[in-house]
Amino acid sequence: MFGFFKRSIDKQELARREIKNVDLLLNEGECKLLPDSEYLLVDEIPAMYEMFVTGTWLDFFDSGELEAYQVAHQENDQRLIQLVAKQIQQQMDDESRLAGFTSWIEENKTKGPQYRDYFNTNWVLALQIQAILWYKYFLERTLETGNP
Repeated sequence: MFGFFKRSIDKQELARREIKNVDLLLNEGECKLLPDSEYLLVDEIPAMYEMFVTGTWLDFFDSGELEAYQVAHQENDQRLIQLVAKQIQQQMDDESRLAGFTSWIEENKTKGPQYRDYFNTNWVLALQIQAILWYKYFLERTLETGNP
């Protein structure tokens, strides 16, 4: 996200345009944001945002989902520790494999549980809307000061 602002010749104009894009997403469900929006629930955001603004949202937090997500992370951490130990044992004698091993760790680290697989849609929407609102706040400050 900051890369767009670092390369921009007019940070305030970029912020002004992105604020319009944020409002378009929140109110119309049309996503033209610069940051990657691959996992955004674009079609559902306007209705949930409206519920948040009007205070008519339903309770969507489920402690069972949080517990399942935490358990999955713990199991994944244990799996990763075992895999790392196994890899270390196999590669102890060959220092030239260190770069490949480091790459392997990074690749496997990201294969853990994803929040969107454990939490209900309304929880995910709430998370995404909060992130979008923080992004809008960042943009408004950039518009005011000229500095991201």
